[in-house]
Amino acid sequence: MTVIASQIAYPDLTEGITDVGYPYSSEKVLELQPDLIIFDDWDEEGLAALSKIAPTVVFGLDGTFQTKERVSHLADLLGKTKEYDEWFAKYEEKVAATKTKLNMKDDDTATSLLILGQDMYIMGNKGLNTTLFGQLGFTPAKGVDKLVSGNERFIDVSDEVLPDYMGDYVFLLTDSSDETTARQATLTGSGLWKSIPAVKENHVYTLDSKFNYDDPMTLDRLLDEIVSIMNP
Repeated sequence: MTVIASQIAYPDLTEGITDVGYPYSSEKVLELQPDLIIFDDWDEEGLAALSKIAPTVVFGLDGTFQTKERVSHLADLLGKTKEYDEWFAKYEEKVAATKTKLNMKDDDTATSLLILGQDMYIMGNKGLNTTLFGQLGFTPAKGVDKLVSGNERFIDVSDEVLPDYMGDYVFLLTDSSDETTARQATLTGSGLWKSIPAVKENHVYTLDSKFNYDDPMTLDRLLDEIVSIMNP
């Protein structure tokens, strides 16, 4: 929670969750008396400390453990495979319905561009692209495909190289901070931006960066958001 702050697609579901901070506080974790700790970090020393508090499970560190496999594994650990199967079946039905509503072509390419403050990032194999490429059937744009195949989560980019990564559809992820808003205005007002084919075709869609995650709850709500912005 400390890391993502308000960038969360389901604030209505976070009541009762205790923030242990980042870097996390072992003392606070100990106070919570957990039965199980789920750990996703590179901190081997921290892992050793947490393991002394409660059984600790680590997975997904290399980025290859996608959402379906990650949640399925977690369901197995918690004895919730039935609940997982029910959720996933409903999610697959919703994905199919979303694809029907969007009526995309098989070869339509897409790019996710994230603006945070003064920085810009092309997303790779994580976040929003999990849905665009893994579920809705978009094809990674030229340049983006190398990030996905190379298992890169994102890269930072400058304005000048943006045309090298732009697809038929561009999904622009932003937040409401003044710095991000100013950076977005500078970019979208530039001649370079206006020369991009997706911009000319009005195929640029803006989303709150809180949707740039690939946990189950965000994935579910993201489908509704994509339909609302592409088929207003």
